[in-house]
Amino acid sequence: MQPNRRVFLGLFCALPAACVSLGNQREPGAPIAAPAGAAVRPPAVGQRWVYEVRDMYRNMVVDTVTETVIAVAPDIRLQRTSARHGALAEEIQGPWGMIVQDPYWDPPVVFLEPIAAWPRLPIEAGTSKSVHARYHTLRTPDFDMPWYQTMHVLGWESIAVPAGTFDAVRYHNTIDFTSNDFNRTESFRSEIVWFAPRIGRWALRRARGSYFTPNRGGPMVEPYLQWKLISWA
Repeated sequence: MQPNRRVFLGLFCALPAACVSLGNQREPGAPIAAPAGAAVRPPAVGQRWVYEVRDMYRNMVVDTVTETVIAVAPDIRLQRTSARHGALAEEIQGPWGMIVQDPYWDPPVVFLEPIAAWPRLPIEAGTSKSVHARYHTLRTPDFDMPWYQTMHVLGWESIAVPAGTFDAVRYHNTIDFTSNDFNRTESFRSEIVWFAPRIGRWALRRARGSYFTPNRGGPMVEPYLQWKLISWA
């Protein structure tokens, strides 16, 4: 799947407003040593995280999303509400740290078997793990497609966001997949995540993607969005 990654990197540097290399996405955090005894906060009904959503291409805030744990058995379910659009698709995990339904993509994706939502602790910087999964979307529940994802663990960082300063694991997901839209080919996505074990959630997450369509001269881009934590409970 390496050609897709080369296309993706070249694509964004071909766009003046978006010429931010993956390697330059370190600016939000400062490297730190692995904290002793780090553990992921377990889920509990009522836990809540509120995120500012920013369009990184236009550098403007486009939404505020609130995520609330509403169930922990038999699955962990997070209700999600947008200030602009009202109710959003839920996030579903089971067990905690293994994603079943990921609503951060458009359309939301549902994995036939859960995949890791964040690296297992303790972590070792420089390691990576690949998974060959199958998924369907909420729009196409009867048709599953391949999803190839590699999680690269980049290390620990201290990151400051409006909700506070957190010790976070920074990791990079690269994803090659077959889109449910048959007009799209060579679909690729990339995300950088700063996951804070103390709050059981990410403090910052950035995601973007690219694809080709027939009879078009160059690759197309998906939105480049950032979710920044502004409060939690």
